[in-house]
Amino acid sequence: MRRLTNRNLIGLLGARTALAGFTRAAEREARAVGTTHAQHHVMLAVHAGADQDDVTVKDVASALGVTGPSAVELIARMVEAGLIDRHNDPLDGRITRLRLTGLGRRLMHQLSTTHLTRLRTLHRVNLQLLSD
Repeated sequence: MRRLTNRNLIGLLGARTALAGFTRAAEREARAVGTTHAQHHVMLAVHAGADQDDVTVKDVASALGVTGPSAVELIARMVEAGLIDRHNDPLDGRITRLRLTGLGRRLMHQLSTTHLTRLRTLHRVNLQLLSD
């Protein structure tokens, strides 16, 4: 096992602190547009599989690291808010497929633009300290 340097540990602290700050800011920004940080995560997961029309509740649960029932509750709130649509798979009615609505796409892009800029800055600042 490789010995960690003080520089590595300072870099780790910086990265973790910056990630915590990112999460707080992301939640604030999401609330400002009427959604949540978790819902933005769902929108990204649904968008990622949109080309294949292959996004399921199971995929969303996996992307968020939550259980199926937790994902179902979150998805239900998002359907009510008009952020995503759900429909049964035409070949297997037990499977629920998900799609972003126009509103969901707009909010996802709005939040993602700010988040991407912030994450790039976080990455550049801490990468040097985390590397050997």
